[in-house]
Formats: sequence, C-alpha cells, structure tokens
Amino acid sequence: MRTKSRHITAALGTAAIIVATIALEFDIKALDTDKNEDNSEVTHDEFKAVAAGSDHSMALRTDGSVVAWGANSSGETDVPNGLKDVTAIAAGWSHTVAMRTDGSVVAWGDNQDGQTDVPNGLKDVTAVAAGFGHTVALRTDGSVVAWGDNDYGQSDVPNGLKDVTAVAAGGWHTVALRTDGSVVAWGDNDYGQTDVPNGLKDVTAIAAGDEHTVALRTDGSVVAWGDNDQTDVPNGLKDVTAIAARSRDTVALKTDGSVVAWGDNSLTDVPNGLKYVAAIAAGLGHTVALRTDGSVFAWGSNFYGQTNVPNGLKDVTVIAAGDYHTVALKTDGSVVAWGYNEYGQTDVPNGLKDVTAVAAGGYHTVALRTDGSVAAWGANRFGQTDVPNGLKDVTAIAAGRRHTVVLRTDGSVVAWGRNEGGQTDVPNGLKDVTAVAAGTCTPWP
Repeated sequence: MRTKSRHITAALGTAAIIVATIALEFDIKALDTDKNEDNSEVTHDEFKAVAAGSDHSMALRTDGSVVAWGANSSGETDVPNGLKDVTAIAAGWSHTVAMRTDGSVVAWGDNQDGQTDVPNGLKDVTAVAAGFGHTVALRTDGSVVAWGDNDYGQSDVPNGLKDVTAVAAGGWHTVALRTDGSVVAWGDNDYGQTDVPNGLKDVTAIAAGDEHTVALRTDGSVVAWGDNDQTDVPNGLKDVTAIAARSRDTVALKTDGSVVAWGDNSLTDVPNGLKYVAAIAAGLGHTVALRTDGSVFAWGSNFYGQTNVPNGLKDVTVIAAGDYHTVALKTDGSVVAWGYNEYGQTDVPNGLKDVTAVAAGGYHTVALRTDGSVAAWGANRFGQTDVPNGLKDVTAIAAGRRHTVVLRTDGSVVAWGRNEGGQTDVPNGLKDVTAVAAGTCTPWP
C-alpha cells in the first residue's frame, strides 16, 4: 500500500491540461486558434485528446498514434513501439492507458499495483480512466472492469452494476454514470467523495479529483461532493457544457465560451466576467488569457509582477508563460515580456522584430522570426538559450523549464539545453514531425 498524497497533480498541469482537455474534447471556439500555448503549429485536425498524469503528459493524434513526454521514471512516456489505432487515452499518477479501435486496451508505466496488467481477454472497451494506481474500463455492454490498486476498494466494481455510459477515476475512488442519469461511486470515502447526493439525477457527465467528485446535469448545473475545499460550486453557476477535475481543482466550461474554476489553488481564480478567450497559458503559479480583441488578462501568484499586464498592451496574438514571467507577441511582430527577470528572461533583445511565435521556459524566453531563425534569452546555465549555429528553416518552437525544442520545415526536430532526462536526445531517424512540445519538472533554473 502506498501512502496517499493529497496533491497528486502538479499545479502547472492542473490549469493547462484541464482546460486543454476541455477544449480538445468539445472543440470550443475559445481555443480554436493557429497556435497552442507552446506556440507549436497544432490544430484540432492533428490532435483530438490530451491527458496528464503527475509529471507526464500525452496527446492522441487523429491518425491514432500517441505522443508522450515529461517524467519517465516508471516508463510512463515510453509509448509501445507500433502502437496505433488508438481512440482514447488516460493518464494515472505514473502510468498511461490507451484504448484502440478494436476495443482492446494497452497500458504501460508504473505497475507497482498491477495498474498496467490489462486483464486477459478484455475486449469491447469503449472508454478508459486512470486513477493514482488503478485503471478502469467501460465495455460496450455497459459493464465496468477495474484493476490495479485496491487498498480502498476502488477496483471493486459493485455487483450488478450495468447500463454504464461513462467512467471516471479519482485518486483512490471510481465513479460511473448510468444511462438513466444516475451516478454510482466506490472506493476511498475519507472526504465523502463516494457519497452520491440523494436524489441526484439527470446527470450527463462526471469527473473525479483526488478526493472530490463532480457531476454535470442536463440543465447545465453542476453538483460536487467530497472534500469541501473543492466542492464549493460558485453560486449561480449555470449554462455549463463541460466539466473537468484534477487533484484539488475543478473547471467548468460555459456555453458562452467562458471558463469558471474553483478549489484551493490560486490558478483557479478566474477573473469574474472573463470571456471571449482565444488562448491560455499557465506559469508555475499564474495564468494568462488572451482575448479575441487582443487584450491580455493574468491572475494568480504575482510576487514577481508576472500578472501585472503592461498598461495599454493591445494587439496581442500569442501569449506564453514561464515559471514567473509572461510573454506576449503583438501583431507588428514585436515582443513584450514582464515578471521575474533575475536571468534576463524579460529583457527582450533590442531590435528584435518580425517575430511569429514565442515560448517561455522556466527562466528563459524563445522567439521565432519570419525568416525561420530563432532568438533566445534568459537563463543559460544549461545552454538552453544557446541557439545552434546555422539553425534555420524553423516553423515551431517550444520551451521546457531548462531546454528548448524547435521543429524545422523538413519535419526534423532540434533540441538543446539540459539533458539529465534525455529530453534533448532527439530519437535517431525521427522525421515527418508536425508539432513539438516541451515538458517541465523541477522548479529551478
């Protein structure tokens, strides 16, 4: 049995991945832009789902292939060779799950509790979910199968459970939605997360955090139960079309394209009335939103002024957020940056112009110019701003905390900076790449 942690998801992933998941699954207009947060050329035609574990992330491409990055201490980002025809993905603490078009399931990564030991003969699966150390599968006949950690009964599917249409896995509990709109939950109940409210009905979607559970009803209202810090649904919340829960936070997407979040994390303090959002970015403790009119909003931790948007800033087309600094690209190709500057990460080089994309690492900043060249500045302890001599024909950029990655027009990838986890060791023969992203780990320059 492993000791429970009440914070199984990093704060950075909480804001960024939850909203990205909602955007991809529901194709909201708010994120239907030419560039994602890391400014690589990603469109909904290329990716259709994302998932995030504790320190790793994964993306499902429309061609059925899977990409994973981030921490790999248990092999959670080692996508099996030849894996294809994937239609759904899920990420636990340090294990990864994929469902294929034939209804089979593939899992890899940490297997301390048997969470990647897919039951022999499991087939006809239509959905998967992953908790801290357990995995859940929904079958076409409406039955549920669960395996892995069972210290709290999270893998003990209730006898006779049937007619299930959706499943969710919290840290140590499991939730099922039935065709009649009712909800069933089992497993850890230290905070009442499996105590489904009496009379709850007309539910259309479910989500589960570490120790709380959330349900969306047909009338657009939201019900939450479990740890009180995460279940205080904002008064008057309505017209919700999608929900997501991770760790100790909950996020709701409304029909007008606005996002509402709650919990005990400063990243969820979305400004009242914020709407018409076209892009978002998340730093270590702050969040940035770009509106369709080119204005920028920022909130969260402001110890270094990272949420102090410069007065009069307008005509912004791209935003990026480092650990404690923020970057904006304007329509005229100029760059503006503010926040923590101990390493010069907000000192935009004099004369920098014709920029088409920006990316922010932990303590460094990267810009792509129209001629395909790259400029980088800020912390350079690991060479993350040492752009390789002769680098050209770049079409997309991404920045991890201490490394930098670029994509070239020929589909090749170049990476530099810290390499303690092999993050800059581009696989031999890698080609035909259409997008790049960079993960992040420990918060030091």
